[in-house]
Amino acid sequence: MGLEATAKVTLAGKPIGEAKVQHEGAFLLIRGAAHRVKIPAADLKGASAANGILRVEFAEGPAEIDLGDPAAAKWADKILNPPTRASKLGIKPGTTIYAQGKFDRDFETEAPDRVATPAKADLLLIEITHPPELADAIALGRKMHAKAAIWVVYPKGRKDTVNEMQVLNAMREAGFTDTKVCGFNATHTALRFVHRKAR
Repeated sequence: MGLEATAKVTLAGKPIGEAKVQHEGAFLLIRGAAHRVKIPAADLKGASAANGILRVEFAEGPAEIDLGDPAAAKWADKILNPPTRASKLGIKPGTTIYAQGKFDRDFETEAPDRVATPAKADLLLIEITHPPELADAIALGRKMHAKAAIWVVYPKGRKDTVNEMQVLNAMREAGFTDTKVCGFNATHTALRFVHRKAR
């Protein structure tokens, strides 16, 4: 999950009052009473923290966000050093992976330690697109060992595919507990589940 706070914000030298500020890996979002600024990560030119103030540089900036100490430093570090997809998924050296579906080429290099059977994997991933495929995710989850976790990867923001609530409801009803969500890539989201008794 990202970072979220309510703080006093100054945009390009002009105070805009209190605003909700949210940082996800892909963007920084500032929502005030009369302002809404969404800054893609690629457009952030720099971030620093001093005296509890987070200062971010971007095309319309700078933006100064009064988060206080030590939050400002934490936000600056997250912006400058965003977590990798592998770290968000919990993939560490030695983590064994079982993957079912079509994943992007970068993921193949991020998760090299593959096993042939789901029962031997620390992490399982399954890509689904349509509601009937939820049965495949449930069946795969039931093959994992008690301390393993399964990520269900599905398209985000589309009405013609499976959606978040369908994934959550189906997996919960099947005896799994959702523990985390993260953006998998530009087009897909991932939800993490464990056996209910393992939480």
